Amino acid sequence: MKTIDKIENLSLEELEKIAGDTSIKVPEDLSRSITEAIAAQKEMEKKKPALPFTAISAGAAAAALAIAVAIPALRKNGIKDTYDDPMLAYAQVEQTLKLISSKMSSSLEKAKEASGHMEKPSQIIDRINSDK
Repeated sequence: MKTIDKIENLSLEELEKIAGDTSIKVPEDLSRSITEAIAAQKEMEKKKPALPFTAISAGAAAAALAIAVAIPALRKNGIKDTYDDPMLAYAQVEQTLKLISSKMSSSLEKAKEASGHMEKPSQIIDRINSDK
């Protein structure tokens, strides 16, 4: 009896030779079992909708739902001017820009600090490459 590893390594010609060997006894109900399994598989394939159609349908439904929810929300929350006084609006913009500027400055300081630490490994790598 051959193991699975040996069977997997057989050539196509060897497999055909084994399949045509009439001295090997096949159980009588094997053919019927295989036919039933194939028929059951075909029946299952008929019942399942095609995957691409299902995916397209789901995508279209999600898009329609998003549009249905978004349109009323956009109409309800349309663009409005939140300040009646232009000087108050300008002051708010100025304050926001100062906040952004301070955050960017602190980020630049941290980046400069980190670059100092990154120069050391870079120098080591350059020394290694120059030794080659």
